[in-house]
Amino acid sequence: PYGDARGAITLRDGRGQILSAQVCLTTYMYYVATTNNHLTQPLDENGWIYVEAEGFVKSNNDEYLSNGRSVRLYLFRNGKAEFLGWKEWNLSSLGAVDKVKFDFKASDDTGDGSLYPAYLAMDDIVVLR
Repeated sequence: PYGDARGAITLRDGRGQILSAQVCLTTYMYYVATTNNHLTQPLDENGWIYVEAEGFVKSNNDEYLSNGRSVRLYLFRNGKAEFLGWKEWNLSSLGAVDKVKFDFKASDDTGDGSLYPAYLAMDDIVVLR
């Protein structure tokens, strides 16, 4: 009911191909996924969290439409972080895009969304024009 609240990167200078980005778990995301807080329990041995990047292109009427391509990166699997520190995320298979939207999914989602925070640090985004 509140619209599309996904985080996004919009290429304001025209279409390009995002080749990669450096990503890192935030302290808050790691803490909540591995320690109980007032909203969640730590991920169990089957728990997982991933982020999915989806490519969008701008139509002639300035509407962003999905190009049908997405790339998934697991942050946690089997209750454990997949990486600590910075990791290169290859986004090249998204193709030429005007915008990329990011969506977080977790094993605790029963249809109303996850209670784990949807935070990820991102830096050194490489764009090919």
